[in-house]
Amino acid sequence: MSATDEQEKYLFHYPLDSLRVEQFIEWHRTKNINVSTGLIAACHIALYKLSHQKKMPFVLIHNGREGSQYNSIVGVFVEYKRINLTLNEKDNFIDFIKSIEEQLLITAPYQKCSHIIKNREFKGAGLTINHYLHYVWNKLFLKRDLEKSKLHSTVIDYLIKYFSWAQAITHNTSFKHKLNQLFKLKIPLAKPERLRVLINITPSFFSKIVPDKNFANLSYQYPNHYSSEDRPINNRSLWILFSKDLEGQYQLSINGPLTEYGKDEVVNAFNKIMAQLLENDECTLADFLS
Repeated sequence: MSATDEQEKYLFHYPLDSLRVEQFIEWHRTKNINVSTGLIAACHIALYKLSHQKKMPFVLIHNGREGSQYNSIVGVFVEYKRINLTLNEKDNFIDFIKSIEEQLLITAPYQKCSHIIKNREFKGAGLTINHYLHYVWNKLFLKRDLEKSKLHSTVIDYLIKYFSWAQAITHNTSFKHKLNQLFKLKIPLAKPERLRVLINITPSFFSKIVPDKNFANLSYQYPNHYSSEDRPINNRSLWILFSKDLEGQYQLSINGPLTEYGKDEVVNAFNKIMAQLLENDECTLADFLS
């Protein structure tokens, strides 16, 4: 891991083998599977191989139409979806893809919401002991006053949980800070956050047009479309973008709190997964991880 604000550059571009990517796309077409779902699956396997994080929240941004027989990409609205995926090493690649598609079908488009909802991440996770104790205390002493506001009981319960969550974090951080001061310790004030992955599959990834930078007797260049993404992001998110560069070469781009070596390893693992899938699509996820 590496703090993003300490990096000299943020967005790293990695060329992908065009023939292998075309074979990867064609494999999905023959199986009648969305390429974007396969890309998510391959990314999750690659990230699990390095982090051993079985449960991983993904935000998918997909603004292109797959498999168009035309040269131009038919525009569709950008759709944000957040899905929580769990990797099972006994599944094969197709089974894993089906589980992702099921999540995409039942998941509404991603909406902005409060931190307490985002931080729940997985259904049924429950409250931590510290949060629960604050919640019980606040419910005992604050609920009656909140009921006078005539708010709905669900809203009141949500407000108490939200306030208790903020209190628990503040008190926990303050307690660790005092311990560090008293006993000259180096206890981390906050535990490492679970990594969230944002995958952006751009229209250019499916475009069949060969870029031509010549017009009449003029040759031109245009600004990098992803310059806006080349900036520091928070240490809880990893951005992965699939696109084609100005020369029409497939590329994978990464921005996030990983060292340059870590980013290289993610791409190497992704390339190996693509190659292994094309050799044998019946192998289990455990085979990809070996």
